[in-house]
Amino acid sequence: MNSLKKNKNSSRQYYEAVAHRTNIWTCAPGSPTYYQEMVRYERIIAELPESGLAVDLGCGNGYLSYLMSKRGLTVISVDLSISRLQNLRTAIATEAPDQVQSDIHQTGLQSAFADVIVCSEVIEHIQKYQQVLQEAERILKHDGIFIVTVPYKERLKKIICPHCHKYFYADGHLHRFDRNNLATDLERSGLTILKQKRFRHRLLVHLQYHLKLRYGFVLRFLDQLFSAIHPEYTWYLLVKSKKK
Repeated sequence: MNSLKKNKNSSRQYYEAVAHRTNIWTCAPGSPTYYQEMVRYERIIAELPESGLAVDLGCGNGYLSYLMSKRGLTVISVDLSISRLQNLRTAIATEAPDQVQSDIHQTGLQSAFADVIVCSEVIEHIQKYQQVLQEAERILKHDGIFIVTVPYKERLKKIICPHCHKYFYADGHLHRFDRNNLATDLERSGLTILKQKRFRHRLLVHLQYHLKLRYGFVLRFLDQLFSAIHPEYTWYLLVKSKKK
C-alpha cells in the first residue's frame, strides 16, 4: 500500500511539473505538435456518439475533453494533476467540462453510469495499466463504448539520467503495445473488441517537421493514404470496444 501511495505521489509531482509545457492549446496549426495531436483527436471523435455521458480518463491538457463536449457529449475530465485541470478551466472558462482530480486506477466514480470512456495516450505510462482497463469496464454501462489509443509497436528505450545516474524509460513509456496484446487485455477486462485502427504515419511525422503544413484536408488525406498503404509504419493504435 505504501509503495502504491509513493508511486501515485511521484506521478502527481511529475504531471504537475509538466502541466505548463507547450501543448495544443498554444501551438500553431502548422506545427508538428498540432498535426500529431489533431490527427489523433479527430480519429477518436469520429468513433464517438453525438450524445451521452462521457469520461476522459487521464485527460491531460483537456483539449480532447473540449472537442468531445463540442460534439454534444456531457464530459467528465479525470486527471491526477490539479494544475492540468485548472488549465482546462482557464482555457475554456464557463464551457469547461466537469473535472475530477483522481487516480484513474480508482476514480471514485459510480459504477455503470458512463455511455463512453476515452483513455488516450495514457496506459503506456502506467505500470499496472490493466487496473485502468478494469476501472473503465466498471464505470461503463452495459454496451457502453471504450476507446483507447496507445503508441503502436513502440521501440522502448532506457536512458540514463545525467543527474542521478539511474536508468529510466524515454518519455515514461513502460509498455509496448500491438494489436494482439492490447485486445487480449481488453477482453480479459470484460470488453468486446469492435474495431482497431492504425494511423499517424511515421514518414509524414518526419516530413511535417520540415514542411510545416497547416493542419487540414491535405495532412488528413496524406495520413490516411500513407497509413492505409503501410499500416506497420504508423505511430498510433486505436482500439474501440464495448462492455459485454
